[in-house]
Amino acid sequence: AMDTKSCKLLECIVDMMFITSGYDGGYGGSYKTVEIFDPSKPSFTCSLPDMTVYRTNHVAVDLTVCGSSFGDGMRSCERLQDGKWVVSHSLQQKRKGHVMWRSPSQGIILIGGDHSTDTTEKLQEDGSSVWGWRLQHNTWGACSIDLGQSVVITGGYYTMKTVTQYT
Repeated sequence: AMDTKSCKLLECIVDMMFITSGYDGGYGGSYKTVEIFDPSKPSFTCSLPDMTVYRTNHVAVDLTVCGSSFGDGMRSCERLQDGKWVVSHSLQQKRKGHVMWRSPSQGIILIGGDHSTDTTEKLQEDGSSVWGWRLQHNTWGACSIDLGQSVVITGGYYTMKTVTQYT
């Protein structure tokens, strides 16, 4: 049996994953829901408050979630703060199917995505975002590997056999 509980945020997040919304194949889906998953206790889940906007094809770094396939989520980020989701950033461009990286020197960077395949933008402390750099390859639907001081982007819709490293 599944052990589902509503829990205190900080008790849930240590050594666990948070799973945010998704697409259920229809239009009634769970586009705002958030749960915590503990791989050491697969029968335990922990429900958190819903996000503020519907999101699919979005990406998260730490407790910041950005982008979506539709609606207000395409040009915004939100962050889990004091136990609730709050809109944290407005984006320069629409983002879906992008990747994100927390650069040690530049903070959170959004990379590529549909509608913005060759661009990056950096999240700012004041809730805005600024232009980053032009990408070497159009990037959409790719995967990222955080190496700390750099990020490796692999695959993607336009670049299935491409591997690129950015610092």
